[in-house]
Amino acid sequence: KEDPKAEEEPAAAAAAEPEKPAEAPEEESTATFEPVVKLEEVEVKSGEEEEETLCTYRSKLFIYGETLLDKGTGKKTWKERGIGEARILRHREHQRLRFLMRQEKTMKVIANHALDPRIKLEPNAGSDRSW
Repeated sequence: KEDPKAEEEPAAAAAAEPEKPAEAPEEESTATFEPVVKLEEVEVKSGEEEEETLCTYRSKLFIYGETLLDKGTGKKTWKERGIGEARILRHREHQRLRFLMRQEKTMKVIANHALDPRIKLEPNAGSDRSW
């Protein structure tokens, strides 16, 4: 004996699936977009144009101080200020030296200090990580 339900099931399954329409080939967009505001190119000066680089090191800058939560408690910790190129620059005209460090990605100045030849760096007695 043949089961009449067995013959109906494949036909019912085929009818339940929706027919897929033939896929149309994708068309390339020919749309053009014009800027709303036209900007002129502006020359940006960094302030380092008249200086020569004496040495450059990739460095991490830390600051030693109180956090906002520890304000007034006297508890000080080392906090990271940024990572970037630490450079010593000499001005071509006056021969003055300065230490300059910019953040790696944003190029924001995170350290800018004048260097005096009379200053001598000595290791900090309280820490082996600072001068």
